[in-house]
Amino acid sequence: MCLRLLPCQPADFGDLNTALCQQHLPPTTVEYSSLLESPDQCSNLEISVAFPPPQGHHTVTPGASVPYVAEVLQFIENVFGGKVIERYDAPDGTCMHAEIMIDDCALMLGTPAEGDTAYPALLSYYVDSAEKVDALYRKALDAGAFSKVEPVDQFYGYRTASVVDMGGNGWTICAVVEQLTQEEIAERMASMSTDS
Repeated sequence: MCLRLLPCQPADFGDLNTALCQQHLPPTTVEYSSLLESPDQCSNLEISVAFPPPQGHHTVTPGASVPYVAEVLQFIENVFGGKVIERYDAPDGTCMHAEIMIDDCALMLGTPAEGDTAYPALLSYYVDSAEKVDALYRKALDAGAFSKVEPVDQFYGYRTASVVDMGGNGWTICAVVEQLTQEEIAERMASMSTDS
């Protein structure tokens, strides 16, 4: 029999689960029959401990494998207020892996291994006004990004602007300026096709 315990959840094993949480044991499957009152009756009992993902990691967490990771990290800090929470450099100073928090979301970045293909990301960053879209677009350009699309009001109710950072990642800065139904968006889209 195999029981799956989530850390810090109530269980029928006394203080065992609390002890596991306090020790921060890695996810594993181990035998704890000796900790039970009747180990001779439970010699095959296994307890599998699963921990939640780290802070900022969601069911889908974005990542990118790009050149100039250190410069990209600096760009994200300067433009989007990111905070580096992990960074691992090679002996030559190349950033091999880093994680940076932007508000409540983590973004993982790494340098491609020699001979590997770069995999840039396409990311959307939401702000709460059209004015902030324009201001952040200008800030991104000042920080070394190049323009992909200047600020514009979109038919689907957003104001957006797009830039590309020095690692090749695309950033769309956007604000919801109209709340539209799917039907209204479809009508606008059809009207655009007719006009063209």
